[in-house]
Amino acid sequence: MSWLSSFFGSLFGRHDDEQAQETTSEPMGDEATFRLFGPGRPSCQDPPAAKGEYRFVNTDTGEIGYVGQTNNLKRRKREHERARPDVAATHRFEWKQAHDKATSADLKDHERKKIKKKKPPLNRRAGGGGPNAAG
Repeated sequence: MSWLSSFFGSLFGRHDDEQAQETTSEPMGDEATFRLFGPGRPSCQDPPAAKGEYRFVNTDTGEIGYVGQTNNLKRRKREHERARPDVAATHRFEWKQAHDKATSADLKDHERKKIKKKKPPLNRRAGGGGPNAAG
């Protein structure tokens, strides 16, 4: 990793170990490896109806307030906005779409690791306890 990417990683809260957590492997004849999520920063655009991870980021402080995973990012964003309009008003919804081969177990494990590392104040549980997603 270059000093420049290390600098920007620390500036934006992304580190080598976080990138390593986004890679998983799944046996498929020969051991195949894929990235759980594509490269780059999470998107703030309207999310697709696809599986992935998401977070609510405080618009004033930049602190990650909540981390989650879902099999439908678009639906989950609407559910959060209806259940917690106060959070939706003070936080932006950021998301990353998961790789097609990512399983529900992969996403739940990733969610648990993110919550353990980031300790978002709005997460009430350790993560990974939701219903199984298709795939």
